[in-house]
Amino acid sequence: MKTRLKKIGNSKGITLSKTLLDQYQFEDEVEIVAQKNGLLIMPVKVKPREQWDELFKKAIKEGHAPDKALLEGFANDFDKKEWTW
Repeated sequence: MKTRLKKIGNSKGITLSKTLLDQYQFEDEVEIVAQKNGLLIMPVKVKPREQWDELFKKAIKEGHAPDKALLEGFANDFDKKEWTW
């Protein structure tokens, strides 16, 4: 497939067709890997809750804390003993 580079400010970019976007499940972000003979463009696949641990740590470091009154009554034995991420 051939496409033209398009001027975007001081840079250049390409437009991907809807067919390619759907076929490879591209969303709002892609990963570009430089290879010997060109570039590999891949969709970014983030697993649900994958970054929660880092985000919680960052929020706590910034002084945010959960409102304990809002969390009251939600925990049960399964949550306390068996649930794992």
